[in-house]
Formats: sequence, structure tokens, C-alpha cells
Amino acid sequence: TFDLIILDAFAGGKAVPEHLITREYFMQVKKALKQNGRMVLNVLTCPNFEDRFSQRLDNTVRTVFPFANRSV
Repeated sequence: TFDLIILDAFAGGKAVPEHLITREYFMQVKKALKQNGRMVLNVLTCPNFEDRFSQRLDNTVRTVFPFANRSV
């Protein structure tokens, strides 16, 4: 298990591989973290979460990490 996991994966510029933004993937990440471990996700989204992709990704992350913080 790890204290910190940093997720920073892109394919072809701005695109994130689809299998790396699923609830199942984030569950695997959480399982690999120590009890008080941290996950950092670097992803390009709309800063105000005004588009569907940004909203859905945020919702997906929060199903696994409900106390997630974001920084623009």
C-alpha cells in the first residue's frame, strides 16, 4: 500500500484513457492506498465544471473519494 498515488495519464493530447476514469479504477486506486493515504489526480476539465465530462468525472471520483478537493 502507498501513502500517495499520483494519477497523470493522457493519450493523444487532452484525452484521458477511458478505463482510467471509471469508478472501478478509482476503487482499485483507493484499495492501493494506506488508510490515510492520498490520491492526486491531474486531469484537464472545465474549471467551472460546466460541461458534462467535467461534471461526470467529478461525480465519479466523489463516489469513491467523497471528501475530494479540487484546485484550478
